[in-house]
Amino acid sequence: MTINSVEEKILAAARYKLNLDEKVIQAGMFNQSSTSKQRKEFLEAILDSDNLNEGEENEAPDDDTLNQMISRSEEEYDFYQKMDESAPKSNRLITIEELPAWIKKSFEESNFISLDEGVETSITNISLNRVIGDDSRKRSYSAADHNSSDFSRNPIDSSLNSTVPSIFGSMKRKKRGRPALPERLALDSLLKSIQQTLDYIKAFETECDHRKISYVFYRLPTKKQLPYYYTIISHPIDIYSMERKISNSKYKEWQDFVNDFDLMISNALTYNPEGSQISNDAKEMALIFKKYCEQNDIDC
Repeated sequence: MTINSVEEKILAAARYKLNLDEKVIQAGMFNQSSTSKQRKEFLEAILDSDNLNEGEENEAPDDDTLNQMISRSEEEYDFYQKMDESAPKSNRLITIEELPAWIKKSFEESNFISLDEGVETSITNISLNRVIGDDSRKRSYSAADHNSSDFSRNPIDSSLNSTVPSIFGSMKRKKRGRPALPERLALDSLLKSIQQTLDYIKAFETECDHRKISYVFYRLPTKKQLPYYYTIISHPIDIYSMERKISNSKYKEWQDFVNDFDLMISNALTYNPEGSQISNDAKEMALIFKKYCEQNDIDC
């Protein structure tokens, strides 16, 4: 299969005319006989289609995409990639090694609540005032129905014994904060492993012509370039989308990445005919991924 061929341009123009005719017909519905519900549904469909197209067209390209756009061959693409890799890079965010020691402590150590420095006294006073206020209200409400002998006991002492511990207990139960450091380290390790897997697949070359089979899988054509593809494939995905998920920490488990990779291979086999170069490259990439997982004792 080829990209940006004359047949695809003709097909895209024909579909554009059909869509235009459909819009003209739908626009004719805005007359006196059309209902407000029909107008609302038509306007919502226009807004939804605009929102879908804005995501891809207004997206800023990264270094790999720019290299693909300006390179005229795979040799130039590799040369530009090496230039980007050799350029000095600075981390945009602070690294874990640069964090101060008090942040690296666990949540329980850094957020321990002590009862020193008058905290116990202040909480006891607050509880005492609440109990006294509640008791005075109880007495005023029940004075007309009970004798004075019913209040011979001191209700404040018994109330304090039950109220003050419950306050301390609720404070300990309601402690909240950011996830512990081991969880963040585990997530960083997972994202790093996924990126290493993609780098291994991207760097793989064929033995006969030293061609990178992942080149056409890195970035899918847009809906304007290949509209017919998006009518067949309902869930398109490419390597660029997976790397975006890594940057945004979208992958929480290894199986999520495996599902996306299998979906990319399945889409390529669905759209491209059996025996084509892209179909064969998709099968080869699946074997490479499986071999990489076996070498590193990873379930795939």
